[in-house]
Amino acid sequence: MLRACVAIAALSLLIGSTPTYDSWAWMTWGREIAGGLDFDTSVGPAWKPLPVLVGAIGGPFGDLAPALWLTIARAGVLASVALAARLAWRLASGSVLAAGVAAACVALRAGWVWNGWLGSAEGLMLALVLGAFSLALDGRHRAALALGFAAALMRTEVVPFLALYAAWLWWRSAVPRSGFAALPRRDVVVAACGFAALPLVWLVPD
Repeated sequence: MLRACVAIAALSLLIGSTPTYDSWAWMTWGREIAGGLDFDTSVGPAWKPLPVLVGAIGGPFGDLAPALWLTIARAGVLASVALAARLAWRLASGSVLAAGVAAACVALRAGWVWNGWLGSAEGLMLALVLGAFSLALDGRHRAALALGFAAALMRTEVVPFLALYAAWLWWRSAVPRSGFAALPRRDVVVAACGFAALPLVWLVPD
């Protein structure tokens, strides 16, 4: 499913590949950071660490950054619809109706597809959150945390819920229970470092 979303998003660049103002600013900041940490955020949209990181990765390769971000953002929009359907289908015990309603509620939200087409970050953020939720239901907590941290690099509103999830994982690991494996100490340390880094990447560059 993810590969299909990425492939469709990449092919969509043949139709149109002009990012909106916010996306251009994120890519510009990323390129300037990659070129020597000389950048100015006083004029522009809200600072978002993840898109800026994509800009920093694609910046040294000329015009690759905008195309790269548009591909990621558009794939996120497609994945958000598909993941909403898949998650609803699972939680509703295989109900096709529930899957269809969930997909429609996401896809038909005002401006959802269009804003994602222009490089909005919200589609990708929702895809990451829904992906983390699905992974958590599968017991793949390490991967779920990773997606949660990625989502937190686009919206700070994610952080409290991510912290609650991490605290729940720690509690379940600290109190022996049947059917729940303890989190490795390495995972606990990595998660703690991630939470410590969040305020730094959000506040220090901006």
